[in-house]
Amino acid sequence: MIKHIYLLRHASTSEEKLIFKGVIDTPLSQKGIEEACAMADKFAAKKIEFGAVYSSPLSRAVDTAVLAGGGLAVKTSPLLTDIDCGEWENRAVEAVMKEEPALFAGWRENPAGFEFPGGESVAAAARRAADFLGEITARETAADVLVVTHRLIINAMVLSALEIDFNKYWRFRYDNCSYTVIGVDNGYCLKAMNVN
Repeated sequence: MIKHIYLLRHASTSEEKLIFKGVIDTPLSQKGIEEACAMADKFAAKKIEFGAVYSSPLSRAVDTAVLAGGGLAVKTSPLLTDIDCGEWENRAVEAVMKEEPALFAGWRENPAGFEFPGGESVAAAARRAADFLGEITARETAADVLVVTHRLIINAMVLSALEIDFNKYWRFRYDNCSYTVIGVDNGYCLKAMNVN
């Protein structure tokens, strides 16, 4: 029976400025490759042995999972894909903030009710994340499971597991190639957060 779900945000990607990546397939940078390899070493040093590794199908997550996952086969799930940012895909956050201030304010002030223009609603992405969490909790037999995905999806799983209002989204932080641990024991509990 599953005891711990390690939620690992993918490692650093190749762009230098902060952009809305969404479902565009950006590769890991050299720094990201090094981060993922270092995380594998950290898991090994802590004697954490995963029974299963799951990943978003986007390459930045899959490659992180392959490097950090201890050599296990990686199972991908579309439920773990990053949110579709629609017209904001591949745009710099700073540019969107300047060019569409009212819409950007909606993203910052009411994430639970926000829908990316031409893209996915946050509520739909959050449902996917919660569905995945419920599915692996119900069916996975490994004690410790690694799940490699994206910041919004990780946050959605944490907020759902802890029954926290999604509008508290911005109070939680997940750095690239950091992990957060959800414990499973007659419900969910947060055991670690944003560990580098």
